[in-house]
Amino acid sequence: MKSLLPVFILAFLMLAGCAHALRLTDGLYFTVAPNSTAEVYFILPDDLGAGQRKADYYITTDSNWSTDLTEQIITTEENNTVITPIRFFSLDKKEGDCSNYTVRISAPSLSLSRTWRGGVCLSKYMDVDIAKPGKDPGTVLNSNADIFSLGFATYSKTAKPGDISIELLLQSQASLTIDVNVDSGIPFEQKVFVVQTSPTSQYKTLLLNASNILSGTYDVKATGKARSCSLDSCTRQAPMRLVVSDSVQEGFSVSLFPENLAIKKLEPVSYRLTIQNNYGEEKAFVVSVERPFDLDSSLVLDSFTVPGLSEKTVEFTVTPRNQTGFYEIKATTSSGGMDRLASSYLSVNEMVSDVYRSADDIKSLANSSLDASVDRTVRNWYSSYSKSDGQNLTEYKNLQDALDSARKQALSSQSQNQTEPGQGDDIPQEEKEPESTPSLPGEY
Repeated sequence: MKSLLPVFILAFLMLAGCAHALRLTDGLYFTVAPNSTAEVYFILPDDLGAGQRKADYYITTDSNWSTDLTEQIITTEENNTVITPIRFFSLDKKEGDCSNYTVRISAPSLSLSRTWRGGVCLSKYMDVDIAKPGKDPGTVLNSNADIFSLGFATYSKTAKPGDISIELLLQSQASLTIDVNVDSGIPFEQKVFVVQTSPTSQYKTLLLNASNILSGTYDVKATGKARSCSLDSCTRQAPMRLVVSDSVQEGFSVSLFPENLAIKKLEPVSYRLTIQNNYGEEKAFVVSVERPFDLDSSLVLDSFTVPGLSEKTVEFTVTPRNQTGFYEIKATTSSGGMDRLASSYLSVNEMVSDVYRSADDIKSLANSSLDASVDRTVRNWYSSYSKSDGQNLTEYKNLQDALDSARKQALSSQSQNQTEPGQGDDIPQEEKEPESTPSLPGEY
């Protein structure tokens, strides 16, 4: 079967053969290239919120994919950090094969446990999405471009009783009106916001203020919904945990925002690295940013001091140079012999890769007539998308609906062919219609 790839996608495919490493996040869905390996790593004790204490951690991974970690015990000493990868292998898989996975980590001596769920697919189009756990991995990766990112400045926050202020961040390169709602037992002064983003105003900060907060642990969840858009990617959620106590656990933590973002234009993207110093005195920190060769960063290596029991935000920009690039940005913060790692994912023209992945899945099931119809539908959408400055969310939703309909038709036809031999695709090869290869623009 011929491919419907435009010429400019070829550079993307060459990049897709590279293995990548991803920070374990609940609802993390990712692709693995053919005959390749992808790593998902977790950091202990950080990812279990155990603080800098000695403990034994019990890890299990359940997946239909081959991994190099199914059961393991990891021991951390006081004030040390252990970074552990889980490798997913694609050698025995074929294009479009997917599986859900579950990672469980527990520390019985600390009465702590946590579970992460997500999905993995084999695809020549690299992608990472963060979505609600438990969904079909193929569906998430084929139709979930992260057109905006929503998150808190810190994944968790420690504070003393009294007045508190939490930063909620939102970022998009698209022109969107986003309704934001905050769900929490904390009596914030404002819990509902309306935010407008555009190519010239991509970054927004929302302050959540509350007074007289008593000791305790509080969960906060923010939900952002883009108006006039019913795509899954037009709804984003972000959790964080606030610990209010007179005796704050010493140590430090780091967060990087945006966590996952899709862009269309090769323009600088703003990032914020927030260091939370929970020590009682000022500390010196060294920050280094690791990025792929075709991504420019205004911050590579620098040092900062942060007063005790306070936060510092370091702002920098990254600029991609590949029209179809997929990038992981890693920021490592070090102090007193301890390292903290934060990761972010940036994709350029993710809508295009999602569309072609979905179309290839359908074409693997379809007959030649449906192949031609899918080709025409995708070609028409791409022609409009490549000439537009915006994301064209309405057209993208119409395309997704058309592809969903084509997928159902292909599955129905395949089911009929299995029960009614001699019909559909069982016609002699020489009688089939020739497959068509659309002639798409060579450059966006």
